[in-house]
Amino acid sequence: MTALTAARVVTPDGIVAPGVVEIDGGYIVAVSPAHGPVPERTLCPGFVDLQVNGHDDVDVARAAGHDWDRLDALLVAQGVTTWCPTLVTAPLASYAEPLERIAAAAARDGARPAIAGVHLEGPFLGS
Repeated sequence: MTALTAARVVTPDGIVAPGVVEIDGGYIVAVSPAHGPVPERTLCPGFVDLQVNGHDDVDVARAAGHDWDRLDALLVAQGVTTWCPTLVTAPLASYAEPLERIAAAAARDGARPAIAGVHLEGPFLGS
């Protein structure tokens, strides 16, 4: 079992301060008040980003190979655990290749932020 302590632990029911999060087998099994000194940090659930066109110099529509690893690292550094790659408005035929690369990225092994789906901007937004 792993225990993470913090000055503040954010839960759906409020903030436990100070708090301890107990993890067993990759699952949170308990959140409770901590006793004794704890690090001055805040533990909170991972963030979900529903629209990621890219980050820094990586464009989702053109990403390939190590670009996905770079995106993973950038998103995790900001607390993102789940995200939706987003493709901007373009002719329908131009979506096929980027969608194939996104599908391949989502199928990679290893610990990384989960790709929840793909966000396609217009022409789906209007008539």
